[in-house]
Amino acid sequence: MKNKIVLTLAMIALTAVTFFCHAQQAQKPPQAQDEPFTLNPDEVRKLVTSSLSESGDENAETAIQRYIMKMQETSDPSEQGTMVQDLYDDCLAYGLYPAPDIAEVFLALAIKAREKNDTDGFQRYLNFGLTFDPTNPALHQALATVAKENKGLLSMEYLYQSLAGWLYSFTNFTSRFVSLTNLALWFRTLSLLLLAFISLILFMRYNKLARHDVEEWLSVDDERVRKAAGWLLVLLPSVILLSGYWLVVYWAALFLIYCRVPEKVVTIVAVALLLVSGSLSLHMQQELFLSMYPPHFSNLRCYANRVDIGPDQILNQHMDPNDPLQDTYAFVMANRYLIHRSYVKAEKIYTSLLRQKGSDPYVSNNLGCLYFYENRVSDAVAQWSKAIEAKPDLAVAYLNRSLGKNKQFDFDGAREDQSRAAGIDPEQYQKFTNTQQDELIPLPYYPSIVSTRQMALDQFKLFNKSLTGPLKPSNSKYSVFLRPAFSLGMIVFFLAAAFFMITKKREKFARACLKCGRPFCSQCKTSLEFESFCGQCVHLYIKQDGVSPQARMQKNYEVEVFAKRGKVIRTVLSLLAPGAGHLWDGHVFSGFAILFLWLAFLSGFISRIFAYPMPYNLAAGSSGSAFDILGTLFLVLLWLLFGLPKALSRQPVGFMMMRR
Repeated sequence: MKNKIVLTLAMIALTAVTFFCHAQQAQKPPQAQDEPFTLNPDEVRKLVTSSLSESGDENAETAIQRYIMKMQETSDPSEQGTMVQDLYDDCLAYGLYPAPDIAEVFLALAIKAREKNDTDGFQRYLNFGLTFDPTNPALHQALATVAKENKGLLSMEYLYQSLAGWLYSFTNFTSRFVSLTNLALWFRTLSLLLLAFISLILFMRYNKLARHDVEEWLSVDDERVRKAAGWLLVLLPSVILLSGYWLVVYWAALFLIYCRVPEKVVTIVAVALLLVSGSLSLHMQQELFLSMYPPHFSNLRCYANRVDIGPDQILNQHMDPNDPLQDTYAFVMANRYLIHRSYVKAEKIYTSLLRQKGSDPYVSNNLGCLYFYENRVSDAVAQWSKAIEAKPDLAVAYLNRSLGKNKQFDFDGAREDQSRAAGIDPEQYQKFTNTQQDELIPLPYYPSIVSTRQMALDQFKLFNKSLTGPLKPSNSKYSVFLRPAFSLGMIVFFLAAAFFMITKKREKFARACLKCGRPFCSQCKTSLEFESFCGQCVHLYIKQDGVSPQARMQKNYEVEVFAKRGKVIRTVLSLLAPGAGHLWDGHVFSGFAILFLWLAFLSGFISRIFAYPMPYNLAAGSSGSAFDILGTLFLVLLWLLFGLPKALSRQPVGFMMMRR
């Protein structure tokens, strides 16, 4: 009897407390829990968090805040690890893996620990972050910092973390186009330097020939006018365009007419690299711009499981039913709320879209995922069935419905749905089976990145008039090929050079004597018996048929000066850039390979000054230091192995190796 009385009193007390809580909640003004949340790591660092009890509709951000608040209340690493595991399990239950937002929160906590000189906490929080996003480049960059401080710059752990951070930046949705743009910028710098060195070598070797031809072709008696005209031809771009940069391209095209076959090959390769690098660099910069332009920006973050929807509020501007892009923008916005676990808002948008369209397989599929998350399994299966009715070949709907049927103990139906999905889309089926770990996770459908990227481009063309010039996004492949600097000039110059080489016989152009360097043409030397030597050198060194002592002495002096000049140029080029001296010396292909490697590492240092900022610089990580070590090491090795020995070589310059 006493137990019954106690139980009755307890029930009355519990009812009173429940009624009081509901009354208190009813007296409170409407909360802003349905307003979009922005997951800001800086706010977490400052411990500016809202109380969970004030939010009636818990979403992903409030759940994260709850775990973080609990974690901050304890300093026991093992207890923190348990909480991290609980949060990880919660993410799996809602399909949030990877969870880059949570990883960034732990990154912010790690930075805060570092500011307090808590090295263990710094590393521990970084490892917690890797639990939620193992391929996050910022975390690996930060761990590289830890390894650098603890084990040194030359440790394998530091090099591994730096390399991992750099490689993962290409797979990370947020940083992919930034990394690709930086890589294209490096390639562009390399190509421009490579062509510049080759053009400079060609200029030093063949400018006399071009000037000689101009002087011979002009029917002017005044020698000064002829010489001025020769220099004018050589310096034409800098005179017309008032830019010395064009000389790089112009000289390569002009002296392509005069240079030997091996030099023609490496020059054409260098020009092709510059053309490709220009198109690639411009294309990547345009892609980088579009990757942050709506609606592609929001859809991209759906694929990346980004929770924060603050940056996507621009999508609200297109929620008007009369907006031609309203369907796509609304669908993307609902998907963002689905990831965010703001199910009330997501359901409103999904149901509104279904009322407008009547039936949409993709909306029904995602609404089924929402119901599944809310344990409304029957409603979820019904929505997935509607999606299959509207689109019988939608593999993801079959896979999701198999989860619902498993929950309803319809195992035969689940196996049948999975078999159908495997027959429709084996790749999607494999992806689905890989995600099913400890929890059953349905797969929402997101619009393809290609489609939303096209919409972003259309949106830009319609509303944005601020971006002009080469960086203005365009679908035209011709514009991407022709817009970069020098591209159109290279095409024009090299077509002109090809025209002259095809229509004019080789004998019509001047050539240089391999012995003394003096230019000569068919008018200067009618006999082509010894086409690589001028007339004086033929008589003096080959035929030896009676030359006056004074002429012999003068020619010997001229040959000696030419040889010394060649050695000086080879020494300077070798010291400046290993491989350039080999090119001058006649070892064209080996010199080109060495010069390419030298400029590749050198461009890594140069392009970093102009590179686009990476989105994870806050990690204080440093793949840059790793590159400094490796790049400097390779530059020193190339200089010691190829540059210095060639500079100290006493052998005569090997022009004979490039005889026509």
